[in-house]
Amino acid sequence: MALEAPAAPENLTPVSQANAEQTALRDLIAELETLPDATDELASALNDLGDVLAALGRCDAEVLALYRRALQLFIDTGGEEQPDVANVLNNLAGVHYERGDYRDAEQLGARALALIDALFARDDLVADADPDSLDACRRIQRGALSLYASARRAQGDYAAAEAPLLRALAEVEAHFGADSEDMARSLNDLGMLYKYWGRFAEAEPLYRRAQAILATLYGDNAPELTSIFYNLGGLQHALGDYATAETWCRRSLALQQRLYSEDHPLLAVTHGTLAAILDGLGRYDEAEDLYRRALASHVARHGSEHPEVALNLSNLGAIAEARGRLAEAEALYLHALRIRERCLGPAHPQVATCLNNLGMLAPSIGKGAEAEGLFRRALDILERSAGAEHPHTQICRAHWERASCKNPA
Repeated sequence: MALEAPAAPENLTPVSQANAEQTALRDLIAELETLPDATDELASALNDLGDVLAALGRCDAEVLALYRRALQLFIDTGGEEQPDVANVLNNLAGVHYERGDYRDAEQLGARALALIDALFARDDLVADADPDSLDACRRIQRGALSLYASARRAQGDYAAAEAPLLRALAEVEAHFGADSEDMARSLNDLGMLYKYWGRFAEAEPLYRRAQAILATLYGDNAPELTSIFYNLGGLQHALGDYATAETWCRRSLALQQRLYSEDHPLLAVTHGTLAAILDGLGRYDEAEDLYRRALASHVARHGSEHPEVALNLSNLGAIAEARGRLAEAEALYLHALRIRERCLGPAHPQVATCLNNLGMLAPSIGKGAEAEGLFRRALDILERSAGAEHPHTQICRAHWERASCKNPA
């Protein structure tokens, strides 16, 4: 349980294209600000600029401000019950997700979903809408379901994330078809949930089906497959097949390097996952260098209080422990634990991972008597959040049982 891999967001806008679009949009916004009757156009331009900055890996105050102002302008001119409002709410949810503000992302996704569902419930609006507008609204709906589910998953509530993803899958199949790109995205979303939930046998066919759809549409090594390759690598890492995991992860990384600058946050996420895989292969020097590179990128982007920072600290702790630097390992595990407790809450599965790691380390640093309590707390968290059959729960239970035998009451 010491090594962990994050989820990969979907974003395929090349940096050169995004930079050109950013310049053009800033010029357009400056012009629209001077026109008294261009509120809708201004709101759209603000939202589009937010999208471009997000594609560049930005999730800072400017991006939030752009989306919030666009949202307010859309509401001021047309009321809340319109697709543009739901779309901007989705965009805000995505930014909050990237910032690690999962509760805010959940609430914004739920608000967008309620709004778009209410619009679809109005037969008069649906009857008058053209097919392209209906398709756009259905994609907003799929996005809201995905964002809401991702936020619940990130908070460790896997069961609550499943129903919206199954609903999205059914909606997409009904309206876009079983071989559409939208279907591939929904399959990928559900596969990610099942991977985190420990339902590995269910995750792989979903990833493979998504891969087949996208390969048919775009080619076997197209940029649209970046997230699928990454997730297949993460799944093989979870299954302990590190050699296969490395192959998938490097395929994803190669595609990302064609699209993004070296400081893009997607590359930091993938570097961290590749490091975990190399760690599993015993290639500690390479792994440690990549962890530190990923950590520096996440700190620069988010500051020191973010789940991605904690992830890389925890994994650096595993490297330190494997190399016999036990005091350093304990300090890193404790640092990661404190961040996760503050950012995610004391009952999150990632908190349990830190507690389990500390329990495993405890006998080696003269704190063996503390191991049983650490394992017991971790096990309680995992049984409530991930369930008794999750592989991490089973591993933690075995650790607790061994510690209990060594320290009988």
